[in-house]
Amino acid sequence: MRVQRYTIFIFCKFFRKKIFLIFTVTSLLKVKLLFTFTSLFRVIKLKTTNIMKRLSVLIPIVLLLINIAPVNGQNSGINTNAKENSINQKYPPHTKNTNNIKDDDIVFVIDTACVYSFLNDPQRYTYTYSDKAERLTTLHEKTENGNWVNHTLKENTYDGFGNIIFEVWKTWVNNNWEYSDRTTFIYSAENYLITKIKDVWTNGNWESSERDSYSYNTSGKVVSFVKELWTNGNWVNNSKTVYVYNDEGDLTYLIQELWKNDVWVNDKQFVYNYDSNHNQTSMISQTWNSGEWFNVSKDSSNYNSSNKKTLYLYQTWNDSLWKNLFKYNYEYNNLDYVETSTMMTWEDSLWVNSEKINYSYGAYGAVENELKKTWTDNDWTDYSMKQYTYDEYGNAQESNYYFWEGVWTQNKDDVIEVAYDYNTKQETFYGYHVHAAYSSMIVNVEENKSFEKNITINPNPADKQIVVNIKPEHPADTVIVGLLDINGKIIERKKGKPDGLNQKFVFDTSGLPSGIYFVSMIHQNKRITKKVIIQH
Repeated sequence: MRVQRYTIFIFCKFFRKKIFLIFTVTSLLKVKLLFTFTSLFRVIKLKTTNIMKRLSVLIPIVLLLINIAPVNGQNSGINTNAKENSINQKYPPHTKNTNNIKDDDIVFVIDTACVYSFLNDPQRYTYTYSDKAERLTTLHEKTENGNWVNHTLKENTYDGFGNIIFEVWKTWVNNNWEYSDRTTFIYSAENYLITKIKDVWTNGNWESSERDSYSYNTSGKVVSFVKELWTNGNWVNNSKTVYVYNDEGDLTYLIQELWKNDVWVNDKQFVYNYDSNHNQTSMISQTWNSGEWFNVSKDSSNYNSSNKKTLYLYQTWNDSLWKNLFKYNYEYNNLDYVETSTMMTWEDSLWVNSEKINYSYGAYGAVENELKKTWTDNDWTDYSMKQYTYDEYGNAQESNYYFWEGVWTQNKDDVIEVAYDYNTKQETFYGYHVHAAYSSMIVNVEENKSFEKNITINPNPADKQIVVNIKPEHPADTVIVGLLDINGKIIERKKGKPDGLNQKFVFDTSGLPSGIYFVSMIHQNKRITKKVIIQH
């Protein structure tokens, strides 16, 4: 079942006296965020004599998660400029490539992802895209009696600026697609998301459900977010979030209010502090009661000279004092990627080891191995492991989750983050194994028909090699030439500047199967594509 937006699904199961909590959160801005707090069970040790005491510690954390404010989303226009998201930072995700290694004109997209789960039958996700690499459809299938069966379908429509303007969900019922819900997105002239309206399909008609409204300051940062619900034929206020920034644009206050008895009433508040480098050093969450703000929890962080987080500390407010609950220490390799994350819990006025995660990386900063150990009998013991294998373009092809039971087994599920497109994008799935397939697309360039006369390709048809001769309009121009298969996948790519008046690119085709291929050339941010035939 697809989790509805703005809701939270909590799945709990007990294993070895530990509680696993999985919060599936769909953000207010289209991007689905899947948070798993498989570490919190290390804090909450369920004993028959103190269950309620331990759960009382968890409740503020759950309340904090449920009331997370809107976060940045693709094409949303929302930008609070908060340097850290305290929830995300506790559990370092894949280190994304920020070194500008990838070429802007080539992007890789997921074609299909097959997800294998211990709890569910295999599932498959199939995606289609526009020529600008905008995701148009997402087809979700499940297996029944060994066959793939349709489950849900999401269809997206975009404007000329790449903003999503319509999102429609359908479900497969009685061998037909039936509408489920739809969302309409409205933007300002500056491409800021200002209104989002959700409708649900009921008895053959669209009925209004929710409406979100956003306002911004002159710097383009969101200053208010209002949610309304459709009730008895009218829009009725439900909740409001107000954002306050300092002169440097850092988010300093986030105030959440509820609509009660026709007035806005304070509910929760988050107070942020930063160092001179705009790193978030603390976030205090407070709740409103009897006309006063009361502390609930506090996140504190330290950073090294490279502005990388070295410490994350979580505390709760108890008896007018901040009481330690748990902390994370981070160590980095020479490329500033997290190498070790160590969690410790506060027990009997001492910090006690709880869990440790070791990371190793491949090309483009993509995580290849994530080994988690737990502190048992005064020693580190293997607990779980995630392994990822990539192609040469930083696309995760195989992703696996293992659990240690004397040997590495795959009999449990966890969140698997699949990185792709030179490790600049991610998709999140839940299971123990994900197999993903990709294709490449050329974007951000225009067709250049006038340049076609300056290009020759010989021979065509070809057997052992293809020679591409190009006469650039300007000798100093960089020319990019790629050989693609019929599906648009890049087989080989070359870049260079002409030594004289011409530039020659040679592609070895002796090992390629006979068939139709394409040679794509990019010159002065414009593209020309020619069909070639390989014939042995």
